[in-house]
Amino acid sequence: TAPLADGADISTLFTSNTRQGPFLQISGGGNYSFPWKANRLATVGAEYFYNPLGYDDTAVYPLLVLTNQYQALYTGKQYAALYLTAEGFDSQKKTSYTLSTLSNLSDKSYLSRLNFTWQADTQITFETYVQYHHGREGGEFTYALNTPRMTYQGRTISAINVPATVYDFGLGLRITF
Repeated sequence: TAPLADGADISTLFTSNTRQGPFLQISGGGNYSFPWKANRLATVGAEYFYNPLGYDDTAVYPLLVLTNQYQALYTGKQYAALYLTAEGFDSQKKTSYTLSTLSNLSDKSYLSRLNFTWQADTQITFETYVQYHHGREGGEFTYALNTPRMTYQGRTISAINVPATVYDFGLGLRITF
């Protein structure tokens, strides 16, 4: 791919090739559960995913986004995840915690997350999380889109400046009927 220049036609910046398949995507993982306290379990685990259709070079990411070919979690060639989940301190075992990190090993970007879940009763569950995007700037999980004004298929695309996300927070309420 060539650098993005003001007024450039995106279609002149890349060449595409048709890949002939079939392609073998490989995933695997394992976990181990153990008591971390009397009557409380924790589980540690790891997973790996190999995607031969992914990319090693982050320079292609803006073109994938701008041409509607970006597919989250299939952008890189290699991914890994680590997690630790545990039942909470409460005697009724209605809380749980999970700490996890998802990595795009191909571009060295990471997404780490801490989840907390509380089952208020059999039908109501509260959830909250905070996640942190870190690693190599411009990677899948630390992505920012900064482009000059360009054209594609005869249409003008305005300059884009979207900064990378650093933190996310979330709250959830599940009601089961």
